[in-house]
Amino acid sequence: MQTSASKKLKIGLFTIAGILLFVIGIFLIGSKKNMFSDTFMIYGTFNNVGGLEVGNNIRFGGINVGTIEKISIVSDTMIRVDMRMKEQVRPFLKKDAMATIGADGLMGDKLITIKSGSINELKLLTNGSRILTADPLDFDKVIGTFTRVANNADIITGELANMAIQIRNGNGTISKHVEEK
Repeated sequence: MQTSASKKLKIGLFTIAGILLFVIGIFLIGSKKNMFSDTFMIYGTFNNVGGLEVGNNIRFGGINVGTIEKISIVSDTMIRVDMRMKEQVRPFLKKDAMATIGADGLMGDKLITIKSGSINELKLLTNGSRILTADPLDFDKVIGTFTRVANNADIITGELANMAIQIRNGNGTISKHVEEK
């Protein structure tokens, strides 16, 4: 069975287009994961990573400067997060810089935000060094506290409503005190 020249041309163009899309996809993903730029590694330890995942972004001054490379459990109270940082940010990461876990928007992915160190600190973080960390806010605890406050407010408003009814009906200590005067 012979194939015509037009079929061969179509197959060739389709193959070339597929290969080009594949290469472009590799470069787009690679640039997002800092695979094709100069990088260095730092790490931080947290008690709770609060939903952080490998591949999430790292921001410094609102700019994406790295990605989460690895998350590993060190002990029952410590989790290590390895971070791949762009080389351009190294001159700004001082030894007393602080890494915190936050969210990208209200319901977005988790990310690490790095706050620069003090003006007086002259030493910089080097490849493989540890950055200071602060644990993220535990939203389950916040919601539990809010629920308790709401329940207490409900009880208090119920009691105030009962007192108002008693005063209106002439019952209770306050209404008797008002009548005596």
